[in-house]
Amino acid sequence: MRQVLCREEIGVNTVARFLHPSAIIWPVGLKENEVNSTSGKSGREPEAVETERQAANRSSATTQRIADKAHQTIDRAAEAATEAEKSVRSTAAKAAEKVKLSEERAAETIDESMQSIKTYVEKNPLASAGIAFAAGLVVSMLIRR
Repeated sequence: MRQVLCREEIGVNTVARFLHPSAIIWPVGLKENEVNSTSGKSGREPEAVETERQAANRSSATTQRIADKAHQTIDRAAEAATEAEKSVRSTAAKAAEKVKLSEERAAETIDESMQSIKTYVEKNPLASAGIAFAAGLVVSMLIRR
């Protein structure tokens, strides 16, 4: 079984003692033949370390830019959702008010109709009884069919 060591914690020469040279991931800008010539050093060339730092800085800047764009997009979506919610609530309130007015009008119309029928029945009791008898007769004939 091979031992795997982190190249950040130890020099490349130390890693080379544990891994076959083809299994080593050499630092950016450093090749295998340069590793053997760096004995006594930390295993990294200053240019390689600087290149890694530059790459890390670019990666960090790119990540930050993407995160900023994501935050802006989320903020715009939240604002749009807030506006949509306000619009929906306003429309729902208007619709509820219209339904309430329609309900009140229907209740008034029913009350007026019932009062009108009550007045007619009180003034014409025989005619009302005849109308009720005729209506019952018609309904019973329709039900038999």
